[in-house]
Amino acid sequence: MISTDLSPFVNHLWQSTLFAVAVWLLTIILRKNRAAVRYWLWLLGSAKFLVPFSLLVSLGGQLGWRSAPPTVRPQLAAAVTEASKSFFVPADLAPFKSASTNGSESSMILFAVWLCGIILGLIFWVRLLRRICAIRAAAKPLYLDLPIPVLSSPARLEPGVFGILKPVLILPEGIAQHLTPAQLEAVLAHELCHVRRNDNLTAAVHMAVETIFWFHPMVWWIRAQLIVERESACDEEVVQAVADRQVYAEGILNVCKLYVESRLECVTGITGGDLKRRVQRIMAQTAVCGLGWTKKALLVSVGVVTVAGPLMVGLVGAPRSQAQTSTSATQSNPTQTGTPKFDVASVKLSTERGALFVRPMPGGRLMATAPVKLLIMYAYAFQRSQIVGGPEWINDDRYEIDAKAGENANREQLMAMLQSLLEDRFQMRVHRESRETSVYALVVGKNGPKLSPPKEATCPAANTPVPPSQSGAAPTPCGQMRILPSATGVRMEGDRVPLAELLRVLAVAVDRPLLDKTNLPGLFDIRLHFIAEAPGAPPSDSPVPNVFDALQEQLGLKLDSSKGPVEFLVIDRVERPTAN
Repeated sequence: MISTDLSPFVNHLWQSTLFAVAVWLLTIILRKNRAAVRYWLWLLGSAKFLVPFSLLVSLGGQLGWRSAPPTVRPQLAAAVTEASKSFFVPADLAPFKSASTNGSESSMILFAVWLCGIILGLIFWVRLLRRICAIRAAAKPLYLDLPIPVLSSPARLEPGVFGILKPVLILPEGIAQHLTPAQLEAVLAHELCHVRRNDNLTAAVHMAVETIFWFHPMVWWIRAQLIVERESACDEEVVQAVADRQVYAEGILNVCKLYVESRLECVTGITGGDLKRRVQRIMAQTAVCGLGWTKKALLVSVGVVTVAGPLMVGLVGAPRSQAQTSTSATQSNPTQTGTPKFDVASVKLSTERGALFVRPMPGGRLMATAPVKLLIMYAYAFQRSQIVGGPEWINDDRYEIDAKAGENANREQLMAMLQSLLEDRFQMRVHRESRETSVYALVVGKNGPKLSPPKEATCPAANTPVPPSQSGAAPTPCGQMRILPSATGVRMEGDRVPLAELLRVLAVAVDRPLLDKTNLPGLFDIRLHFIAEAPGAPPSDSPVPNVFDALQEQLGLKLDSSKGPVEFLVIDRVERPTAN
């Protein structure tokens, strides 16, 4: 199974592969037209590997963010929001901060292999570049009436152009003795054609693609097509300027005969491509067809769709991710318009390593000490496993937040304001998407539920002022669960809570989204004690059960593995916050 962390990269690979296949089909349609057109198509297919469609989608989202009208959130998201409360998460639950430990390890192994391939590729190109620089340093000036400097080298190499900004033509010593003047003139015309076309620059672009995507066979196939079409394009241009095709073909054959083993990858020379096919094309008498208006229209249409398509996706999808804040606020207060924000908000990096929490306080105040991932979970009412993307620091770096809103701000408005704070201070941009994935369904065990009905309320009501206990911690309000670390595992406690609240806090201890399939209404006093084990870990010798066994033994509930559509919150962008 491909881990969630790799999915954007895999998406980029198949999209680039599909784009390259489309380029191939276009070159078949244009096979009787100029080789220069096919060359630029293949170059676009290569450059696509460096430009993900998601970048254009993100740009479209930025363009449409300010003007996009808010849209109504899906019913599932609204239902999850209703079930959300303040929560506490201890530092002892660090094993659960990734969706899958095994998936993370696999991702790291693949990343290491990919990085090794890049390093080997860089070593290859650096060694080749040093070799060319040594040849150039040993070469002597050759005074010919050409627009670029010409050097004569004692090395056994074919004529070739080296350099991008200041190209030079390097010729092997004594080449004029093996070619007739007409043949030498045709060979020089071919090399100058490479200079006019900036072929060394475009070759460098594909060299970068080869180095980064060394594992992809399509990249190497594109490389072969680029070389063929590059040399064919120069051949077509030279043939138009040289009266005798046979002289030009004989010049190429003589160069190949003398310097067949001297091919240098980072130099554009005359012997590239399929020699037999090139000679046949040169000697053919048929003229190259120009592009008709239908083919021009086809190329323009493909270009517009390629660029404008992802931009439009971003423009259309922008309201789903950027207008959630105002939607959440207007649902709770229909008269309020605009994006709700805190009146005052302090955000600073925390050095405390104790319990993590996000908690609304009386009087429209929100206090938190938590990583960004937990802030997102609270603000958008998503389970941890439903939040994908983003850098690793959003799981590790903790931030202290003290924010103040109006006296009458309720929980839903505080959530919307926290979304605004994440967007403003952390430059966060997100979007929602539905995926078919593995889930855990909470169902009633075969012996029935063991849930305790609520006793007489001893917990304070939510959002009411309560004095702290002797330990300094405020009691957990009714309807909310608290996660407490202990020497023997993890304890989850809550009075007068719905099962939706249990599901929300339980989500930090499993590696999949949770769905409530119990159909048990009402409120319960819940106490759950289990050992914290990372997903996929071997069975522990601890007398405390794991979360799966604890649910069945202590609450009469169980988690069934299944598959189904789940809404995910995808992080497109997030940055560390600026100082207050």
